[in-house]
Amino acid sequence: MKFRNRLSDETASKFNISLLKVASRKGFTGAAFVDVDSTVQEANIEYPADIRMMQSVFRKGVKLLKGLSEAGSSTARNLLSFFDKKSTEKLFKSYFFAKKSIKGFELKVQVFSEAHKISKMMVEAILSIQNKLKGYVLPWNFKKDNEQLTCIAPTLLNQINHFIKYGEVAPNKILSLHASEVKCISKGKAGKPYEFGRKFFIGRLPGNYSFTMTDNEYALEDSASLEKVLNNFEEIFNESPKSISGDQAFWSRQNLKACENKKINEIGICPRGHKNWKIDESKVEEMAARRSKVEPIIGHLKRRGMGKSKMKSDVMTRLDGQRSSLSLNLSRLARDLSNVELKWAG
Repeated sequence: MKFRNRLSDETASKFNISLLKVASRKGFTGAAFVDVDSTVQEANIEYPADIRMMQSVFRKGVKLLKGLSEAGSSTARNLLSFFDKKSTEKLFKSYFFAKKSIKGFELKVQVFSEAHKISKMMVEAILSIQNKLKGYVLPWNFKKDNEQLTCIAPTLLNQINHFIKYGEVAPNKILSLHASEVKCISKGKAGKPYEFGRKFFIGRLPGNYSFTMTDNEYALEDSASLEKVLNNFEEIFNESPKSISGDQAFWSRQNLKACENKKINEIGICPRGHKNWKIDESKVEEMAARRSKVEPIIGHLKRRGMGKSKMKSDVMTRLDGQRSSLSLNLSRLARDLSNVELKWAG
């Protein structure tokens, strides 16, 4: 049996579902309606530029070889002598400070290609001593660096080589050496076209309770999400909502069909273009007002852990997201229970 000193994200999610069921039985929330939106929980990584990741690969390799050579490995000492750390760091620096001109662009292309060759040599050097590493008890940080250099870096460098050859990003591009579940998500925000992390779907319930949902794809599009969101809703309340609202991002044939299959009476998803609402005109203003009330909920969740994560691992980043919803709902339940007790107390 494996014991943990922290909850897993799955356990936090189950606690949240149980809490919502209790709140529903008490009459504080229910299945009357749900207002949906999505947000991105940004991962704790630097901007995933290929040149920075290659620089990280080189630095981790130097650190590992230097540590092994200090521990008495002559092989590591010999391999380390093949790399000129000072000139390589100067090479990376020249990329970052290249001028914005034609000559500067040509210099960047040249440096990028040279950096890829050096990073590849470093990974090959680390791979060549794996058999000898079995005789060493590596500290946890060296062990982690070694795993990243042997398991992740070779695939990353192949993807970078694909970009060098064909000028296009390879499929399933690796965006971080330590976070494997990070995805590039475009929400169309002004000044922030791309975000790197995990997408969460937020549902606002009566009483300003909320439920959160993420999926194994990590970047499920809003236009294809409502079937899963409604399935998650049914797990909690054992029925579909009677009314649903959402912004234009959720307007799609697939989502509308999912709502119809669930026999939702009011489908208040904002239409795209010149298409007509699926509800009476008298209800449009009400749906728009309801939809806007999801934003404060997202703001509360961001402050409670769904903002930019401070955790290094994927597991703890997921937990931060689920824990934020659990924290918010616990506050709501405590408020409602205290109000009831105070009312009975007179």
